[in-house]
Amino acid sequence: MSARILVVEDDDSLRETLCLGLRRTGFSPRAAATGQSALDAFEQEDFDLVLLDLMIPAPDGYEVCRTITASSDVPVIVLTARTAATDAIRALELGALDYVRKPFDMGELSARVHRLLQRRKAERIVHLDDLQIDLEGHTVRHRDGSIKVTPTEFRLLTELALHPDRVLGHATLLRRVWDLDGVGDANLVATTVKRLRKKLGSAGDSIVSVRGVGYKCSSGSKNKSEMN
Repeated sequence: MSARILVVEDDDSLRETLCLGLRRTGFSPRAAATGQSALDAFEQEDFDLVLLDLMIPAPDGYEVCRTITASSDVPVIVLTARTAATDAIRALELGALDYVRKPFDMGELSARVHRLLQRRKAERIVHLDDLQIDLEGHTVRHRDGSIKVTPTEFRLLTELALHPDRVLGHATLLRRVWDLDGVGDANLVATTVKRLRKKLGSAGDSIVSVRGVGYKCSSGSKNKSEMN
């Protein structure tokens, strides 16, 4: 499936050129001419990246950038005709990951888009020993194939894998995985961990019990429990 790109540009000719160029390089663009239409589109659809002109009808590109980056991790590339470095710096401070000055070469812009998408994809994959956890696709793969886990098991595994060698207490896990505000039976965590370890097979050895405290992911560990 081709990457979905939101193109926000008020110049009709340039907007059409951008969309045409992106289609030719294998992307799937959607156009918006104003800040409000861009935010509406972002609310309605899932995008992989945003190309954002700063000088657009209200809200301007700075405000659109701030809103998008505050609520998502979708990368933003800013397009600007301004030459002052302060404009680009302001956009970067608001969360943009890159900026391109007009006029620009379409080939260079496409290469920047591709680079950011590849980086984002890599960041969404967590590796734990022989496990590959796809945060976006909600899948877990082992060298022998995919492993079916429940949504709760996936959240638990992800929470532990994102904090390697850090002990997460029962209350913390209950809050982050079950949304129980840290109030609940620690046996709920233990039972889910036991079930998850069984599904993961030998890779389950990476989930280490710290007696009386909680659990952690320890790369290369062969023991399932430790003393305080």
